[in-house]
Amino acid sequence: MAIRPPADQEVSLALPTQKPRKGLLLLLEQAVEYLYMSETYNPGVCNIAGPEIKHRKNTYGWGGAAVSLALFTILSFLDLSPPYYVILAIPVYTSVMGFLQAKEKFCVWYGMNGVKNMSDEAGETQEIIGEMNRRKDRQKASSIRQKAFVYTAIITVLLAVAGHLL
Repeated sequence: MAIRPPADQEVSLALPTQKPRKGLLLLLEQAVEYLYMSETYNPGVCNIAGPEIKHRKNTYGWGGAAVSLALFTILSFLDLSPPYYVILAIPVYTSVMGFLQAKEKFCVWYGMNGVKNMSDEAGETQEIIGEMNRRKDRQKASSIRQKAFVYTAIITVLLAVAGHLL
């Protein structure tokens, strides 16, 4: 039979000689824990690691940003009206998705298709086991797509306004 403290008492796992962690030391411990967790599959939280994260950020994030900037420059140079700037939504969405996936350590395509990649090679996938895990991954993927859509709409409108004012 397990002994449990009363519900109104807080339980501390620190040894009696340890002081509770505060400030920078607590932040450092949380950062180390976050880094450790990011290298292991966690359903609905993290389905990519290392090279996959770098690939998302560099290829899609920065690549989409470069294409967006080039297209914005061309549209501004041609002095087109704001509705033409809607075309920017495609590279902006690509860029936003790349950066969001890198930040969240979660690939939307992998999440929707029930796979993960926690290996040292980009593009190498393993199947997710368990319907509950796949469901959590699909929910996370959907959440990232929704965020990307909102960010894309805001950025595209701001670029259209900026291009019109230039």
